[in-house]
Amino acid sequence: MLDKANHRVFEARMVGLLAWVTALLAVTVQTNAELYTPVHEAGVCAFRHTCKPSGSAFQPCVHNEPARPLTDQGDRQLLADLCPDLAGSPTVCCDSSQLNQLHKSLSTPQQFLSRCPACLSNFVKLWCEYTCSPDQSLFLNVTKAYPFPVENGTELAAAEMTYYVSSSYAVGMYNSCANVQFPSGNGAAISLLCGSRDSCDPARLLAYLGSTDNGQAPSQIDMIIADSASRVPPPGMHSMNASITPCNVPLSNTTAACSCVDCIASCPPTPKPPSSHSESGWEIFGLPGPAVIAGLVYLALALLFLGIMFGRVRNKRRTPSQQQARITEESGEQDQEVSWCGYRLEFVFRLWGRLVVKLYWLVLIIWSVTIGGACFGITRLEVTTDPIELWSSPHSVAREQMEYFNGHFAPFYRVEQVFVKPPRHDVSYNYTNQRSGFTTTFGPALQYAVLNETLALQHAIMGVTAEDDSSGNQVTLSDICFQPLKPYNTLCSINSPLEWFQNSQANLDKQDLEPNFGFVYADFHDHLIKCAGSATLPDDGVEGLDLSCLASWGGPVQPWVVLGGYSGDKYVEATSLVLTFVVNMHQTDNHKAELWEKKFLELLESYESENVTLSYQAQRSVEDEIERESAGDAVTVSISYCLMFLYIVLALGELPPGEQPLLARVMVNAKVSLGLAGVVIVLASVAGAVGVFGLLRVPATLIIVEVVPFLVLAVGVDNMFILVQAYQRRARQDAESSVEEMVVDVFSQVAPSMLLSSTAEATAFFLGALTPMPAVRSFSLFAGMAIVLDFLSQVSCFLALLYLDARRQHAGRWDIMPWIKTAVQPASGGSEGWFSRQQERYARVLLTDYVRPVVVTAFLGWWVFCGCVVTHLDIGLDQSLSMPTDSYMLDYFSDLSSELRVGPPVYFVVESGLDYGESGNWDKVCGSAGCRADSVVSQIYHAAQDPSRTHIAQTPSSWIDDYFDWLNPSGGGDEKTCCRYDDHHNFCNASVTNMKCVSCRDQSEANQRPTEEEFFEYLDWFLNDNPTQNCSKGGHPAYKYAIDLNESSSSIGASYFMTYHTVCRTSSDFTQALEGARRVAEAISDTLGLKVFPYSVFYVFYEQYLTMARTTLINLSVCLAAIFLVCLALLSDVTGAVVTSLGVVGVVWSLIGWMWLLGGISLNAVSLVNLVMAMGIAVEFVVHIVRAWSVSQGSSHQRAYTALVLTGNSVRSGITNTKLVGIIVLAFSRSQLFQVFYFRMYL
Repeated sequence: MLDKANHRVFEARMVGLLAWVTALLAVTVQTNAELYTPVHEAGVCAFRHTCKPSGSAFQPCVHNEPARPLTDQGDRQLLADLCPDLAGSPTVCCDSSQLNQLHKSLSTPQQFLSRCPACLSNFVKLWCEYTCSPDQSLFLNVTKAYPFPVENGTELAAAEMTYYVSSSYAVGMYNSCANVQFPSGNGAAISLLCGSRDSCDPARLLAYLGSTDNGQAPSQIDMIIADSASRVPPPGMHSMNASITPCNVPLSNTTAACSCVDCIASCPPTPKPPSSHSESGWEIFGLPGPAVIAGLVYLALALLFLGIMFGRVRNKRRTPSQQQARITEESGEQDQEVSWCGYRLEFVFRLWGRLVVKLYWLVLIIWSVTIGGACFGITRLEVTTDPIELWSSPHSVAREQMEYFNGHFAPFYRVEQVFVKPPRHDVSYNYTNQRSGFTTTFGPALQYAVLNETLALQHAIMGVTAEDDSSGNQVTLSDICFQPLKPYNTLCSINSPLEWFQNSQANLDKQDLEPNFGFVYADFHDHLIKCAGSATLPDDGVEGLDLSCLASWGGPVQPWVVLGGYSGDKYVEATSLVLTFVVNMHQTDNHKAELWEKKFLELLESYESENVTLSYQAQRSVEDEIERESAGDAVTVSISYCLMFLYIVLALGELPPGEQPLLARVMVNAKVSLGLAGVVIVLASVAGAVGVFGLLRVPATLIIVEVVPFLVLAVGVDNMFILVQAYQRRARQDAESSVEEMVVDVFSQVAPSMLLSSTAEATAFFLGALTPMPAVRSFSLFAGMAIVLDFLSQVSCFLALLYLDARRQHAGRWDIMPWIKTAVQPASGGSEGWFSRQQERYARVLLTDYVRPVVVTAFLGWWVFCGCVVTHLDIGLDQSLSMPTDSYMLDYFSDLSSELRVGPPVYFVVESGLDYGESGNWDKVCGSAGCRADSVVSQIYHAAQDPSRTHIAQTPSSWIDDYFDWLNPSGGGDEKTCCRYDDHHNFCNASVTNMKCVSCRDQSEANQRPTEEEFFEYLDWFLNDNPTQNCSKGGHPAYKYAIDLNESSSSIGASYFMTYHTVCRTSSDFTQALEGARRVAEAISDTLGLKVFPYSVFYVFYEQYLTMARTTLINLSVCLAAIFLVCLALLSDVTGAVVTSLGVVGVVWSLIGWMWLLGGISLNAVSLVNLVMAMGIAVEFVVHIVRAWSVSQGSSHQRAYTALVLTGNSVRSGITNTKLVGIIVLAFSRSQLFQVFYFRMYL
């Protein structure tokens, strides 16, 4: 109890002590104010003229005396130019030196704010009142001063002061400037004046402007906004309350109001966007309304249908299985009634079969020579691995726009990028500045150990060299990198947080230490806070550090580019660092860059550290990994094909019953050699197709190697099984006919079905080649040709081999070893094998009167379900799926998605045709005062205000607006003007001190547009001028390649305005970003009559997804129409053609439903190829059974049974079992594409 009482007494004493200290400080401040500014009256100053130098400026001298008049006419004119509101005052509190200093100090704000006259005027009033107001002492108190020696003794230099500002002025000035843009920085200029990009308000703005930490203020000015009773000026004083001009109001009759880009109040009302409810669609019980309605309708109709069918069954009481027709003794087929077309085909194929079996050696020789000649074309084949050539049509809009961009400007850069992360992402820490006591939370990526190791890593990367074998020279980063300020600064453009320290270990380690006790006043934390807030600061303003935030290569490094994982604008809470090395891209030869990138990747692959983990990529990484993936999966694919081959050679044979030795029966009736020959024929057909297009110079793709053999093997094997098993049935039931007669007879009956399927598939594929998508077109051409060659090979070479194998079997010779002959003769009579008997049982059950309607109803229900989910199918391709499962790129893609906080850059290109020689056309593109409200820049700005719909994240950079500001002569005199030239009319950079350099334009032309002659006269200087502290508007780094300026600098072709997309993480995000940018460009084009298009490096890859659904529908519809017409022509049966088409549609429609149900299978070029291929395989599944049904006799029920038992068994053996064996192996592939788009889809 006593301890608690003592504790309370201690607390009470401490509270009292704190109150006493606070009161003492208040008294001290008041006393100091009274000491230096005791008089507060109208017409009395607080300071006048300049005293002690502070940096490049001078601190004012304390002068609490009456204001004085300006005697020099030049000074009065300068006062009228700078501070027109004070020009009529007979006395002021400033002299010539102060006016000149004010003139110079306003040069930088004028560069940023002159595009909005009202903002600039309001901003200048703050400093005019501070510097020259005759009533200065009424709102200014000098609180700290130091003696300063002068000629006649000493004066007091004002080191600290208090400036009282009214709330109405502070808020009004801030609001008029809050949205003024800094085009080359893609953001608001206020962030540069506030020291923070996103966390600015009136109080912070005034606090930063008055702080010596900004590196510009000579004295500490504590600006207090009188916004409450506790923040009012002392007695006898009042707040400065200069008049405010709203930004949407012109300053005078000769000036325009600020544009909509710089002033929200100037913007016309925008139409209200549609509600999100209309986009998501209507729902019932939380489910999509259309799907619920479709399900209910289906359910009602299904119940009605089943009720009717079951009612009819009870009335008729059929006995299905006993009514099935038995297989005839002739050929295992029912006696057929063929159409005229079918009859003629059988006649032709019978003649052809006889010719082949009689001249089989000649047929084999001709086939070998023909296929061999076609395969010779493989040596001339061109394989396309360039992703652009694979996925973008040369005539697509995005491809043509990319070519236009590259031709008029320069190709987009090669990007080498590294994500650096600490081992733990959840370890944030607090840092407290010892001077201010302010605490800031830092993310784990900004720990000193991480920064230090990242700096070492960056230096190691910068030191990477590669050997160029062709020339024997070393290739360094400097040889290939982008150097934005070349030739003045030849350092490489590297975006890294370590560039805020100019890649210097000394700068990173720099500290401001207390001299007596050694504790740290400031270190790298304080510099990071400043640079993350404003990356363009030439001096961070941190006492004791005084470091620049500009990179070693001369430009700003924006925090959202080099930091990742933070929330909102809390940049210093980053969980990762992003290093980006920008390398020049050339349209033809990038050999040196690729060599350097290879060494770059080798360095990072071998990098080990306990402090950081890395994920990385080079420009060549995707192509390298795809090639490695193809090579790595060669074993998996080979095993898949080998297993299919093994199944084929085993399944083609038969084991008839008998008393002979088992080995003899097996070897005589085996079809190993015939099966192997059939597989070789299939592969030769594929090789021949590839060779044909090699001779025609049609480039191939890797997808052909992966998919086309799979497809042709399905078609070829199916035909092999149908032909071989038809012969086997005929041989078992006909012991009288000769081998030649049986082979020819079976061939004449089966060949029309083979012709029908092959023609339908080949026609469908060749028509599918009409698509503009290169990968699909290439696949369709090669697949169509391979099927044609496979059919011709099977009706010639394979038929000859079948005849030879039949003769061997009939003679009792062993397969593979035909020199061994046994007394065992091929069995005749007997029954089908086990699979055939199971097929019969399956057919009997399926065709019963109760099962058929249930099966039909179930499939219709499944198709209704597929129809409901097809609109929810994802469109696009997750780029990580193109990588192997062990690829380092998977970590990079993961970090790219989760860490990066900036989207890809997007360029809005204004095509050639706009005459910049007419000043009226400038208003169509610019965004500053006087420009059209619907100009190019204004409309892009409007789009950036609705990023969720347009996916435009920031205001665009505008070369023409920055050029106007660069030409503006207003500033700190000729030495502070951006555009200057010497007496020889040579350009003078703003950093050059030369008294002979004069402004390009007279001071009387301040804030006025240039003439049309001046516009082109100085444009080339602007594009080659590097930004400096005196002139931040130099256009070299930002706009050198933004204008297609002719050699004489007399006309402009195309130009672009750059901004950024919002963060794109998924394929859908990229597609929507492209779509949103195109909508913006179309609106600009329609409004202004210009040709404007957006360009970003990813557009060529994602444009296909804008029309993927339509392309898929067209391709599948064209293929289906071809199948229907071919079936109608060759079957001469409308019912058969319709049934075939419906069967094919059912298979493809079901596959689309499975794509959604399985998840992770989106609609893209790869899945479209698979859908087209599935249509071809579906023809094989359906058309043979349909033709067998159409030529059989008996009732519809009997014909279905016959077709399903005989042909269905061959189809199951030839396609289903073969593919099942091969597909299962693909599940073990390292390729995610194989696992997802081949294993899952094929299965």
